[in-house]
Amino acid sequence: MPSSTLYENIPRGDKDFPVELIRTHMLIKDFFIPLHWHEEIEMQYILKGEGIITCNQIDYRVGPGDFLIINNNQVHQGFCTLPTFDAYVLVFNMNDFIENFSESPLLFQSLIQNDDAIRELFYSIFKEEESHQLAYRAAMKGKLYELLVYLMRNYVIDKVPEMNLFQHKHNLDRLNPVMDFIEENYANPSITVQDMAQLTNLSVGRFSHLFKSITGISPGAYLNQHRLRKAYNLLRKGKMNNTEIAFSVGFTDYNNFSSQFRRLYRETPSKVRNYQKRKGISL
Repeated sequence: MPSSTLYENIPRGDKDFPVELIRTHMLIKDFFIPLHWHEEIEMQYILKGEGIITCNQIDYRVGPGDFLIINNNQVHQGFCTLPTFDAYVLVFNMNDFIENFSESPLLFQSLIQNDDAIRELFYSIFKEEESHQLAYRAAMKGKLYELLVYLMRNYVIDKVPEMNLFQHKHNLDRLNPVMDFIEENYANPSITVQDMAQLTNLSVGRFSHLFKSITGISPGAYLNQHRLRKAYNLLRKGKMNNTEIAFSVGFTDYNNFSSQFRRLYRETPSKVRNYQKRKGISL
């Protein structure tokens, strides 16, 4: 599958334990997690802070003790609404663990709250990983199987027909060349939705409908978000002034750039730059 800024394709763990374990620790309010999807399931247990995770166009407000499941092939993004956001995260391919458990792919409930059993199992997996005691990998795998069985018995909301899953992935794949095009050309203020539609061999209308049905926003809005993410990173580096950054990412009017930046990040460009200088944060 081709690389794109929407599709995330990275190795997860190793052959003995094909699971990625992450302890997130974000220090900036409104730190943006770009829109993306992956073939693996993702599970997050929130330890500290609050955030909004958008998954399949539904906003989930999460806080300490909440457990969020991002099912495989679901487009998602998010940001934290407090200056800190800590979470335990597991990412893995369900087929590596429960291939023979169900005839059809399973769809889990997205947001689970106040479940002590999940909390204990999630904590135990990360505690084993941190301890590195004898046979810790076997213990982690056992706890993960226990977690999956518990979720399957209590939080499965649907079984997805193979044909539906195939069509969904096909539609996601159709957007890959569009995302590559945006990544390569976002600094050009002249690119249009028609340019993107041509890459999919669809009319502008049909392409726009497909794009929004998958991402939840229009192609033009996504392009602007991508430009603003690039600007955010440049502001953190502090090597150009605000106007230079706005023009370098494809905006032709600074006031429009500043207005859209505030709408997305809830901060002015100058405040983001000054915050980085004051804290000396490098992410």
